[in-house]
Amino acid sequence: MEAEPKEELQLDTERILRHPARPCILLGLHAEGPMSPKELSKSPIGKGIRATVYAFHFKELVRVRLVRVADRAAENGGVRYDVTDRLSQSLLDAAAVAAISNVLAQIPETLAQWVEQPYIEEITEVVKASGRLEKQDPTSR
Repeated sequence: MEAEPKEELQLDTERILRHPARPCILLGLHAEGPMSPKELSKSPIGKGIRATVYAFHFKELVRVRLVRVADRAAENGGVRYDVTDRLSQSLLDAAAVAAISNVLAQIPETLAQWVEQPYIEEITEVVKASGRLEKQDPTSR
């Protein structure tokens, strides 16, 4: 009977991360701290998705208690959000994989050989945000 809760959790994770905005929200808040949807849409991890799309998905993540309202004094009177302690490292890892998949899906096959570097940089930022790629001190070699 223990297999059922694991399956249920996996289905929830899949549902939570299904939309490309949600991994960006979780990773962006984890890496950069509290943000409004507008601030996230301008951040390195969140660029490319409109703030209005983020606003909806922030509310969905609040509903499942992965994100909470941090304050209501954000830019232009908006709401800033932060992650809760329910956000586990395994969910961050899953969010990073989903975000990487979304970035890779944006590369047209015929152009991949010419535009690799910007995508590689974006992938690196996503992995850093998951906490799995430690920032190395260049003097520590």
